[in-house]
Amino acid sequence: MKAVRSWFRWEIWLQLALAAATLALAAAGAGGVLNLAFLPLAAAVALILYLRSPTRDYVSFCLWIWMLAPLVRRLADWSSGFNPLSLIIVAPLAVSLLAIGRANRKSFWSYAPFTAIIIVYAYGALLGIFQGQPIPALYTLATLVSPVIFGCYILTYADRSREIAGTMLRTFIYGTFVLSLYAIDQYFNLRPWDAYWLTASEFSSAGLPIPQMFRLFSTLNSPGHFAVLLLVGLLAMFSSSSRLRWITPPLALVSLALTLVRSAWGGLAIGLLVLLVVGQGFQRLRYVLIGLVATILALPLLSYEPISEVFFGRLASIVNLAEDNSYNARLSFSDTILSQVDSLVLGNGLGISGLGTKLGGENSDAMRVFDNGVLDLFYNFGLMALIIVFSLAAMIYTAIKNGSFDDYSRVSAAIAVGVLSQIVFSNALVGFGGMCIFPFVAIVVSWKVSAPRRQTAFPVQRAFAR
Repeated sequence: MKAVRSWFRWEIWLQLALAAATLALAAAGAGGVLNLAFLPLAAAVALILYLRSPTRDYVSFCLWIWMLAPLVRRLADWSSGFNPLSLIIVAPLAVSLLAIGRANRKSFWSYAPFTAIIIVYAYGALLGIFQGQPIPALYTLATLVSPVIFGCYILTYADRSREIAGTMLRTFIYGTFVLSLYAIDQYFNLRPWDAYWLTASEFSSAGLPIPQMFRLFSTLNSPGHFAVLLLVGLLAMFSSSSRLRWITPPLALVSLALTLVRSAWGGLAIGLLVLLVVGQGFQRLRYVLIGLVATILALPLLSYEPISEVFFGRLASIVNLAEDNSYNARLSFSDTILSQVDSLVLGNGLGISGLGTKLGGENSDAMRVFDNGVLDLFYNFGLMALIIVFSLAAMIYTAIKNGSFDDYSRVSAAIAVGVLSQIVFSNALVGFGGMCIFPFVAIVVSWKVSAPRRQTAFPVQRAFAR
């Protein structure tokens, strides 16, 4: 009955109305209108939810927008032509940055590593502006700071951290199920909007716009981001009692295999290891059993020949890295960046690398793809990046040390560390990756702050119960 009643809440219908309007415009071929209308509509819905349901529907809506906005962009581009500067991609940033509305609260700035990272980001933005790249610098700042702001927002609701954690994990579980179904269909029946986007965006590293000849990306805008989603969704299953915890893992594991993102495979292993470290006694055995059952259920799909050939071929490359083109290209790229020692002292500022370079004209293409997240930090911020590195180390320490209160905090710690571990290969702090790190660290921090309050409240509650 509780699940049925939740569907009759007006907040749900408001979000469904936005989805219906989006699909109607896409079906009508009004891609130009959709490209202009989606951002203000999504921002308006987010603002209403922020004011009326700040710890449940607003949080869930933000995550869904991050997961689905790239697909909306592809639907708009398919009918109106490819737009490299689509406003739809700004929607996730806009809805997430609404969280800055609680910046006037002391608890917003209560976790020093978050505050330190924001200060360094501001330094990088100013440096980028002084370098003559104001728009790329500000856009890159938004992609970096929005996940941290969202994490700070969660800190202001420490007493409701369990509700927020449940909302976030539940959203990722449903999102993983839906996006995995879409991805498997995508692999065998590549839809025209996805094929068009692969061609128009010149995203050659994803593969060819032919069924079974590309790396899965589902509704997201790269195999890397989709792999991060699957990593989070799979770890979130360990906190769930829903039937989806048995249905989703096989689909998610197959989808993760077909992204061919080896760093995410390693991130999942690290996340599982964190679960075992922060778990206690029977909890560890339960986690192992759930993992074994999920793997066994996925084996029939992984054994299917078109899938197994691709997956095991990629898996074999881990053993023979010396002949792996991707690995050698990363080593060569790292050597090139390290040779520019002078630029690693003060930094080059934001907007000089990453997707923000698209806004900087023809001369900004050189560092659009940065294959080492740690070096990317030093390239942008110089020695100030050490503050970020120490802050990230403090976040990992917090997650592991304090992530043992309950299943929510344990899984949140595992997700944050698992996703953050990929920074060696790419800047996992940007955009969707950051949304899978900072909010989950905030959950662990909030749980630590609010736990003593709940413990002291119980005797009072029992007294009134008498």
